[in-house]
Amino acid sequence: MALGVALLVSGCDQPASVSVSIGEPATKAPEPQGPAAIIVAPPARRALADGVAWLVDDGVSPLGTGVSKPGLAMVVHFVDDSRPILYNRLHRLTYHGHTAKFGEAFPVDAEDLVELGLEPPAESVWTFGPLGPCSATVGQPWVGRPSTDVRVFEISYALEGCGTQGRWAPFASTTTAMPKGVTWRDAQISEDESFGAEELWQHPLAESASFPDSQTAQSYVAHARWVGAYEPRPAQVLVTAVEPVAPEAEHGCGAESHRATLGFWRDDGLEPVELEGFDAADPPLLVGAIGWGPDTVALVFDDGLDGVLAIAPGQTEDLGPPSWVTQPLVAGRWSPSDRARAALLVQGCGH
Repeated sequence: MALGVALLVSGCDQPASVSVSIGEPATKAPEPQGPAAIIVAPPARRALADGVAWLVDDGVSPLGTGVSKPGLAMVVHFVDDSRPILYNRLHRLTYHGHTAKFGEAFPVDAEDLVELGLEPPAESVWTFGPLGPCSATVGQPWVGRPSTDVRVFEISYALEGCGTQGRWAPFASTTTAMPKGVTWRDAQISEDESFGAEELWQHPLAESASFPDSQTAQSYVAHARWVGAYEPRPAQVLVTAVEPVAPEAEHGCGAESHRATLGFWRDDGLEPVELEGFDAADPPLLVGAIGWGPDTVALVFDDGLDGVLAIAPGQTEDLGPPSWVTQPLVAGRWSPSDRARAALLVQGCGH
């Protein structure tokens, strides 16, 4: 499990559509389809909840799929050999009869993919950087093989028009309009601290941490993650119990068990947040947050080989969903060994 996120893109060249604040009329988009209209962007939580989130990958981020791409791309389709006709046609289209290469993306013609029934979810999508949202054009499709164990192809689409430097969120949204001031920040991550079973963890969030159930742990490893740019500050604490090394252990490491605590970091500690489907013993890790001005509106998590967007509730239905809403960012076809290699381990061995 990689810790953190590094998507290297920034700037917003001429957007395909227009980012507007509430109450501001949008200007005419290039080559509008039909009569020009006034588009008013909903509040950020509502806008994100109204769209579909897709993984944005540069091939090296923690939320990447193991396929190296030539630039920022949105991962959309996975095709495995459970659909042999489609799989074989895609193989011929991409590799022209040669052996599929693991971990490398190859360009294909978008019209050829459409003939196979494979299309992007939209012509443009919203991406999010530290300076605000940008409407990226969905462009060149790429095909690659992300797994050495499973016969599966990943289809992604280049995102164009938002620059080539900076730090951007690892997801894009298909929502129609997005208000100004919606930004992305990576989580800050403290160093892993190891301490004995009878010792204390020295961190401001230590008193808010939950510990794994273990009667025999000989030591613990803990770290904290938080995003300080927004209020309330999203934060997560992870504590891992390390058991004594068993004689049959292949890598010289003791078994690990985890316990994560998620919440908002306030002056008096961590106010817990519970998200449906999140297992504190096998936790997705906080990698960053979306804010609207100073307000936290959504969180992004690394769940091993997958990603998760969690949108915070609004005070009313117009402002956002009535409760936390989670959206998967990628739904790959992974083997048990793929997932084992991506499992959360803090000792640096076992993979």
